[in-house]
Amino acid sequence: NNDVHPAPSPLPAEHHEEAWVADRTIARLRQHLADSPEKPFLMWSSFAKPHSPYDPARPWDAMYDPREVPAPLGGWDTSEELMQTRDRELQRRRVLYGWDKLSPQAVQVCRAHYCGMISFQDQQIGRILSWLDEAALADNTVVVYTADHGDLLGDFGRFFKVTMMDSSVMVPQVWRVPGVIPDDGPRQRDQFVGSHDVLPTVCALTGCALPQPVDGMDLTPGLKDP
Repeated sequence: NNDVHPAPSPLPAEHHEEAWVADRTIARLRQHLADSPEKPFLMWSSFAKPHSPYDPARPWDAMYDPREVPAPLGGWDTSEELMQTRDRELQRRRVLYGWDKLSPQAVQVCRAHYCGMISFQDQQIGRILSWLDEAALADNTVVVYTADHGDLLGDFGRFFKVTMMDSSVMVPQVWRVPGVIPDDGPRQRDQFVGSHDVLPTVCALTGCALPQPVDGMDLTPGLKDP
């Protein structure tokens, strides 16, 4: 699960794990609507990608030209010297995971495949959102998209997470809250937030009292602010 060498998935897109997560999500929501239409639901759809191995299904593996994808920050060939006094694990990991065998061009393919995985997942999430529309649930459903970590993808000679650099920790947190977030277009906030803020915010939006204090903050005021 941590091999970074890029290759298209041997599975067709409809059998890729990302498609499976969307399939099961929609099936479970459909079952809930049939069994308990009067009850609210909490659905956690846990997509494994984008993540190594970088194996998007065809044709998503060819969606992005590796020659046009931005190169790693810090450079791939010069990062080992740049980081040798700052990252003691770098040299060991480059050999352990075979990163030292990757040319700069191969790293670009890794980055292009990662972008392809993101786009494929975007399509799967779109299927779920479309189902909410078709089931007339979109106007009464809070949707949150976030992640636990990013991937350095060659930045400063690294892959994976393992550091507190932006590529590892600057992950998306996207909210769609009908009736709370204004309708006149998406907004990007500069506030520092984290996954620990999801629970208190969802509880505040749905009127569920927290039985005890938690580390996170209720982001509702920021979501409402135009």
